[in-house]
Amino acid sequence: MREAAILQSFPRSYAFVEPRRSVQFSPIGRMIGNAVPVRLGRAIGRSILRHLSEVDSRSMNRRMVPGRRANAR
Repeated sequence: MREAAILQSFPRSYAFVEPRRSVQFSPIGRMIGNAVPVRLGRAIGRSILRHLSEVDSRSMNRRMVPGRRANAR
């Protein structure tokens, strides 16, 4: 399971089970297999934030153009 988690880019120290809890491999394997890889999730999140920032700056520029109505596109 640890090798699969590393391939999914989970940190080597990530704990899938709380300390002193019994380990059940099937649920952990399913959790790892269904997970979005950590690095992919981070890249997607950054892409979304960059897009939202661009959309926000475009809408701010649109509102600041003199002689243009706020709702005009």
